[in-house]
Amino acid sequence: LQLLVDQAETVYLAYELISFMPVPARKIKWEARIESDVTKTLVTADNFEICKSQVMASCKTAESAVIDYETDISDEAREWIEQTDGAIKVDVIGSRIAGMGLKIGTDCWYFSVDHADTKNITLENLEEILLLIKGKRVFAHNLGGFENPVTYNHYGWMFENAIDTRLLASYIDENEFQGLKILSK
Repeated sequence: LQLLVDQAETVYLAYELISFMPVPARKIKWEARIESDVTKTLVTADNFEICKSQVMASCKTAESAVIDYETDISDEAREWIEQTDGAIKVDVIGSRIAGMGLKIGTDCWYFSVDHADTKNITLENLEEILLLIKGKRVFAHNLGGFENPVTYNHYGWMFENAIDTRLLASYIDENEFQGLKILSK
């Protein structure tokens, strides 16, 4: 009992992270699955305004959204990472957004920001989308260690009502590795 009292702040944080789940934490099982009944749209400069309207409509009824950034780094950062002999795999601070996946309900969009041979949207366009979901519960894998720092470095703000699935996975089984590749198997 004293251990719980001593660690009260951590216990309350863990409870807050998992309390929104409709089942007790001990009954949660991580499973990868592919949904087939979702809409999937590639968003470019040509269809951005239409897709923005779709996102706005989806946001009216949705309580949450899922995001996943795709990023790139400079050649200098690549050289620096190579010098770490695999100890560092991603330069979070130096990451530049190349695109973003967004899922709201059964609607999915991929926003192309910096892809070759594509009529990309601008970073400002992407921020318009991010601001639409900012007040929602936003889920991302390693949000605290990746999506939020990348968001902050580009826009100067972070998602406050965010759920980091890497932290949730650790809560379920702290003895297992929590990397995205492992969890998606």
